[in-house]
Amino acid sequence: MTWLTAFLLIMNTGISVGGMILLKLSLQTQNPLLTACGAVLWTSSSVIFLALAERVDLSTITICLQACGLIATVMLAWAFFDEPITRQKVVGISLVTVGIVVASWPTGSS
Repeated sequence: MTWLTAFLLIMNTGISVGGMILLKLSLQTQNPLLTACGAVLWTSSSVIFLALAERVDLSTITICLQACGLIATVMLAWAFFDEPITRQKVVGISLVTVGIVVASWPTGSS
């Protein structure tokens, strides 16, 4: 995985999860500006996904994006909404992290 690909992966995760956080905040505050900003962020992550799909196998990038999104969502939900990080979530995140490593491991074939 190149530095550009890693940067795009992190950027996509941040934009997507940021959009979801803004959408949840907009539900709590009934703020249409937060709704609009959240929707734009969440939707714009699709553009970055297309850039990633050109560089990496679709199956690999989908696994990485889902896993990174899951991890970021759990952390930000804890930070912004006081949602608990349970032992079950820690075990699940650990398994997901192992899955990312296994799925991203170079196989030597093209």
